[in-house]
Amino acid sequence: MTLLSLFSKKRWLDLDDAWTEHMLVEGHEIEPILALLQAARERKEVSRLMMMIREHANNLLAADRFEDAASVIGAALLGGGNPGELSDLLFKACKGAWSGKDWWDAYVETTGFHEGCSDVRGSWEAFATLKAFEEGAVIFHPSGWGLGQVTSVNVEEREINIKFANGRPDHFPFSTAVDIFDVLHPDDLRGLVLLDPDKLAAMIKDEPLIVLRTILERHHGRLHVPILRNAMAQLGKTGPGFTAWWRKCRKEAEKSEWFEVIGTATKAQVRLLATAADPAESMRKQLLRSATLHDALVRVRDLFSGKSVEENLAKVGLEVLGELAEEGEAPINHRLGAWMLIRENSEGTTPAPLVEMLVDALEEEAEGGEIPALWSLFNHFDSIRDQERCVGLLQETVSDDGWLDEAAINLKHAPAGMVKPLIEALLKAKRLDELAKHFRGLLARPMRNPQAFVALAELVEKGKVSKGESTSPQRLHAMLQMASYFKNDVGASSPEARAHKKLINLLVNGEPSLVKSLCTDSDIEALRTAHLIVERGVDVMLDRTFTHVIAELAPEIFKAGERPFWESGNLWTTQVGLSDRKAELRELIDVKIPNNAEAIGKAASFGDLSENSEWDAALEEQRNLTGRAQEIETEVAKAALLDSATIPENTVAPGTEVQYLELESGEKKTVRILGPWDTKDADTISYQSPLAKGMLGVHPGSSATLELPSGELEIEVISVSVIELGVTS
Repeated sequence: MTLLSLFSKKRWLDLDDAWTEHMLVEGHEIEPILALLQAARERKEVSRLMMMIREHANNLLAADRFEDAASVIGAALLGGGNPGELSDLLFKACKGAWSGKDWWDAYVETTGFHEGCSDVRGSWEAFATLKAFEEGAVIFHPSGWGLGQVTSVNVEEREINIKFANGRPDHFPFSTAVDIFDVLHPDDLRGLVLLDPDKLAAMIKDEPLIVLRTILERHHGRLHVPILRNAMAQLGKTGPGFTAWWRKCRKEAEKSEWFEVIGTATKAQVRLLATAADPAESMRKQLLRSATLHDALVRVRDLFSGKSVEENLAKVGLEVLGELAEEGEAPINHRLGAWMLIRENSEGTTPAPLVEMLVDALEEEAEGGEIPALWSLFNHFDSIRDQERCVGLLQETVSDDGWLDEAAINLKHAPAGMVKPLIEALLKAKRLDELAKHFRGLLARPMRNPQAFVALAELVEKGKVSKGESTSPQRLHAMLQMASYFKNDVGASSPEARAHKKLINLLVNGEPSLVKSLCTDSDIEALRTAHLIVERGVDVMLDRTFTHVIAELAPEIFKAGERPFWESGNLWTTQVGLSDRKAELRELIDVKIPNNAEAIGKAASFGDLSENSEWDAALEEQRNLTGRAQEIETEVAKAALLDSATIPENTVAPGTEVQYLELESGEKKTVRILGPWDTKDADTISYQSPLAKGMLGVHPGSSATLELPSGELEIEVISVSVIELGVTS
């Protein structure tokens, strides 16, 4: 058993015996001792080892192994060993190892490392760091310069010459170099970024566990995924590249007896084990310790995500998942997801608790207007793939061909993933009347089931299902309402996003487009209604197609409904304001977010993350910064320049200076109305502010009632003049 294993199990007597046996071997290596001292440092138990440390140090000194003695004593000192017990031994070892070197006096003077110094630990750390600045050594600057290589050490000038990765040479005083640079250990993979990037790329690709082990050893054997992400970014693996690498590496680590991976893919903690462990048993313990069934489900699902599945791990994962799901305390959607995963990886055998739940739901009678219990159950499955598999559950639960009858009756209640396979099955069975009936029902309320409505609308417009008595205006309005809903109320990655794309293609593709065909068959009032729906916001391609059609068929609609430019949905600003906002965004992306990432890495080095206030604060700052950056990116994407807008004469609008009279007080005031990023003085207000909003569109000589936070304000506009843009102060 290794020294580390004995230490981790706190078998102190056995550890002393093994240590003694190790150091009595002539020419023995000190790396196992240094690894042991690092582990003791992390657990704050170096003091427990002091007797053996002194004995080993004296053994090395007696063998004239001064440099090895200095390494062992120095590691113990930095790990918390008592300076009073170690300083004399350390100075003796250092003098024996290096006092004859031409740099000795300069290094001692620079670092203050000499007998009788007040801070032995700090002086030794500085001395050891300075000594590591040897020619060819790779250094790292956490922010700013990044990687570099020592080209020479000038002892007379007390300077270190460094050539950085970008080719820039520079020189630094000894004291400065010690303060700001990390000297990388030869095993640190960051050095390969500079020395041998091809070798590094091959290691990352072919030996992920060696890469992971090296990073873990640098982080004291334990880290969280955000720290691993930062470490891999320093090796050139970022974004999707890191995600793919971590997916592969994690699966390898879970199969290894030397790693422990706890938590979900994005929130995992990885630990390097001191002794080998059974991966399957480790997996069982970790899953049983999962905070929620959902966390365990995600973990087990990951086991099946690659090309190869470790059979023993998969078996244990499914067993534990079944146990956790049967406890019945987790939300129903998580229990259903667990049972479906078990079903799909158990030769299609549906778990008994799920079978019982399906049968009970089928037999439960729905009261008027309620979704039948069976279909309500199907809607509790979260993923689209699981919803697709619910068709198989329906076939198992309802005997013979009765499942098609069930589908024909309840298609409108089907979750998104079931819609396509159910419609295809009903089409194949030639049950067109039921499909037409569902379309007529959804025509009045398309949002009841967006996926079913879009799929049926496509069949109707292609003549595969009867449109019945539905009119072109009805279908036009329903599809435009659906398009507006998709544009304004659904996320880009949601199931509705695919239906949205399908609907847009249906409406705008073809010659003539479906939009044009439906508009041609509609009267002027129906077109006005359609125009109002489109104005709420639809996909840009649909908006453009519809506008061209209306311009051709009924151009008078635009004249009757023309709106002021500031109501277009754009965010109006000046060029100066936009430049300032973009500069703020660049500051976030280029400076603040990278600095925060560095702070997260630094906070993680402080130890236990569960009681690490620096870690919590850095993560909170990360959320704030990234949220702010996303918010500004969205705003900038909507920005339009007042400089290029047609600003109306004698009308209060963005880009105008307005003089007005407060009727109650008789006070005259002047304000400049610009964009929200242009308000750099008290006389300039945003056109989105309550004061400006109430005046927009008002002409000189007209009065208005402004709704302000302090109450209503009656004003009369005296004069309006267009501002010479580009001058905002």
